[in-house]
Amino acid sequence: YEPCTDLSLSGFSLNKAVVNAGSVNIRSVASLDGKIIYRTRQNEVVSFERFGDKRAEIGSLVDYWLKVTIGKISGWVFGYYVDFSSYIEL
Repeated sequence: YEPCTDLSLSGFSLNKAVVNAGSVNIRSVASLDGKIIYRTRQNEVVSFERFGDKRAEIGSLVDYWLKVTIGKISGWVFGYYVDFSSYIEL
């Protein structure tokens, strides 16, 4: 399985996502070993840049790390904690 990297649909853009957990760490690298560079709030919007190279496992969760930006901060967040379907830009 290869992730889709083109997330644009006619009249609908999926380049933003919403944090679906109370507080999610944005890290310097796509790993739990990465330095925490920002802590999001629930329902905070992040801009999606790209998927990580492969799926990762954290406990019983399996998902991709996502490269995201929020303001001037750019880093990695575990994909399980963000939701593309909750953000629709009109």
